[in-house]
Amino acid sequence: MMKAKMSLFVLGLLAMVQFTSAQGNVEECKTSLSIFSEHYKVKNYKAAYEPWKKVYTECPDLHVATYSYGPKIIEDKIKNSTGAEQEALKKELMQVYDDRMKYFPSKTKMGDVKSKAADAMIKHKMGTPVEIITVYDEAFTKDKKNFKNPRSLYNYFDLVYKQHEAGKVSLEDLFTKYEELSEKFEEESKSLASQLKTILQKEDANTPLTTKEKRTKKRAETNVKAIGIFSGNLDALIASKATCENLIPLYQKNFDSKKGDAVWLKRAAGRMDSKECTEDPMFFKLVEALNVVEPSARSAFYLGRLAEKQKKYTDAEKYYQQSADMYTDSFDKSKVFLVMANLAKKRGQKGKSRGLCNKALAENPSNGKAYLLIATLYGSSANQCGTDTFEKKAVYWLAASTARKAGSVDAALRSRANKLAKSYEARVPTKSEIFNKGMGGKSLPIGCWIGRTVKVPNL
Repeated sequence: MMKAKMSLFVLGLLAMVQFTSAQGNVEECKTSLSIFSEHYKVKNYKAAYEPWKKVYTECPDLHVATYSYGPKIIEDKIKNSTGAEQEALKKELMQVYDDRMKYFPSKTKMGDVKSKAADAMIKHKMGTPVEIITVYDEAFTKDKKNFKNPRSLYNYFDLVYKQHEAGKVSLEDLFTKYEELSEKFEEESKSLASQLKTILQKEDANTPLTTKEKRTKKRAETNVKAIGIFSGNLDALIASKATCENLIPLYQKNFDSKKGDAVWLKRAAGRMDSKECTEDPMFFKLVEALNVVEPSARSAFYLGRLAEKQKKYTDAEKYYQQSADMYTDSFDKSKVFLVMANLAKKRGQKGKSRGLCNKALAENPSNGKAYLLIATLYGSSANQCGTDTFEKKAVYWLAASTARKAGSVDAALRSRANKLAKSYEARVPTKSEIFNKGMGGKSLPIGCWIGRTVKVPNL
């Protein structure tokens, strides 16, 4: 009996010692958490590593900061190490990505973390292409919403493309992945356009932005530029494969089995439209089938494309207007109005084209392509508007400022817009011409279809 009592006492004492020790560890971990967080904030990643490592090893479930800060801290140490130590750190980095999902699932966006892990595998040459693609696949299929980094989306497709080149992915599967990722880029573009819409409208009205709105604008513009770069790279990569010569037989082969699949029809028609394969009978079959399976804004748009190719411009306008009316999303409406504006320009209807551009901008103020089109409309009218050489050349001020506006609302177009603006600015009246006319600082009305006023620069 006495021995039994002694055993219970010893067990209780051991439990108390373990509890006290555990409490001590937690307090030490909290101190280390505070230390590595402060180092992290001032980008002293080298000093952050040891206290971070203590928290990660001894208290892995203490705070999510261990995992949100950890990758950058480890990346810095990888960069400054070699050999076996570096290889061990790479493995530790991958484990941190896994452990975040293990210890903080409710505070983890799986699509974001998995895609970052796959990016790290590429960067550090870890795993086979198939293994890395599997990680991207998991991120994209299980949490597409949070798989949104433009570089990661491009990296994903680049690997699939290389597997196709190696004969391990079919052309059809390559196109399917391209369409999926292109649609994701478009989704992100729509989201950013929505964020910017109110902000740009406030700026146009000369209403001051709040600090939060300024941050939102800066972040959105950075992402818009990144999307422009990486979606462009995606298009460049597929360009040699997505030719009419490849697309038409592929769609002909699959048409009978896929003609009831609205998603496939949309993607196929969209690809043929973007590659200007619209004169082939296959495009008509796709559009016709899509209009039967799912009459929609998109099928009306493609009917407009067909009519335009056949030079049935009145019919084309009718279908495009139907498409614009049926779309509920401002981003999509804006794109249709821009297509209509280009059609009007092609028909020599400059005033109508500008009006449609303005409709496009009313729906999506960050549609820089609409401003670029208006700028080219002005630039091509310089010799038609004005009673003398000075007034005619003054049109280029309007064209240049409109081109620069395109770059200010769409960061992805900034370089192109600035080049266009400079080409117009090279043709504006010279300082001596301004002086001889006595127009410095004055407002000058521009006549004909333009009907705008420009402010002549002060000398």
